[in-house]
Parts: sequence; structure tokens; C-alpha cells
Amino acid sequence: MFGASGYYLLAPGRDVNIKPVMNGDMTEYGTVFQKPEFLAASPRAVSGTWVNFDGYALVTVPRATAADHYYRIGGISAPVAITTNGAGVETQFVNGLSFTLADNARFRLGILVDAFGSGGAYAPDFISVYDSSTRKVVYNSAALQRDGWPDLVIFDVEGRAGTTYDVALHRKTPTDGAVVGFSMVTFDAL
Repeated sequence: MFGASGYYLLAPGRDVNIKPVMNGDMTEYGTVFQKPEFLAASPRAVSGTWVNFDGYALVTVPRATAADHYYRIGGISAPVAITTNGAGVETQFVNGLSFTLADNARFRLGILVDAFGSGGAYAPDFISVYDSSTRKVVYNSAALQRDGWPDLVIFDVEGRAGTTYDVALHRKTPTDGAVVGFSMVTFDAL
């Protein structure tokens, strides 16, 4: 179980199929959320597109207590654009979200990808977390499967107050206009 300290389940309203997202607070777009106490504000999402189509999986919020806590999972997607050489391979990426710590915190960050019910078409190959204070970038250790089965990628973070983190979604090049997305963000104090 993840999300004990906070979560952002990207489940826009059931009638939303596709809707533009402007760079801003993820809670402005129908997200089911509980903000962690150690964040200065809710995460900011990339400018992209809300997606939530019939056939996407039904999920519950972390620690669900009632039958009406089921939501059709959606997500925010955006095209990759910036090329980098990280994780030992050349990739193109987009910064999917960013957040800033209000307090010193040791926490586990989870990013759910490959949940769009599209056979992996919109899943990243790698996820990275960039720390603005030390300028350190950490990648998941091995390429993701991109097989249509959701993956919760976990990072353990030792953070200082005022530090901003960017979470990037990467596709191996050549990407030919690839679009990637994420569906949930979880936070757990360690």
C-alpha cells in the first residue's frame, strides 16, 4: 500500500475523454488528492492533455474505505521533446511534474505509468527525478516493460526544505513524436 502521506490520483471526471492541461497545480483538473504535509504546495503538472477513456482501469484511492472510492484512472500525457543521454542510453523526455518541499523530509515517491489501457503505447522507458539543490539526477534502474500493465516506479528521497524536484518521463530514441503519461503520484514518509 502506497500513499499513506499523500497521493494524487489522476482521475478526471467520468465524462472527460480529452482536455488540455495548462502548466499548473494538478488539483485544478479533477484530481483525487491528499496533499502531503511536507510539500509546500500540490505538484505542478506539465502542459499536456488530460486523458480518461472508457475501458481504462478502475482503481481506488489509497486506504479506500467505501465502495464509492473507485475511480476510472486517467492521466496527464505530453510529447517528449528534449534529448539527453542518461540511464546509459539516449532518450527524449518531458518533465511530467514538479514539487517543492516545505520541510526536511525522508520519503518514498511513487509514479504510476503504463495505466492508460493502450498496450504500453504511452508508457515511458525510464523515469528520472532531478534534485534542484544538489543537481543530482536519479533514474529507475532498468528500462520499463511498456506492456500495458501498470508500473509504480519507486524512489527513496532524503530531501531538504526548499528543494524542488522535477520528475521526467523518458522514451528511448528514436521516438518519432512519442507521447508519454503518468496516472498517479504517491508519497510515503520513511
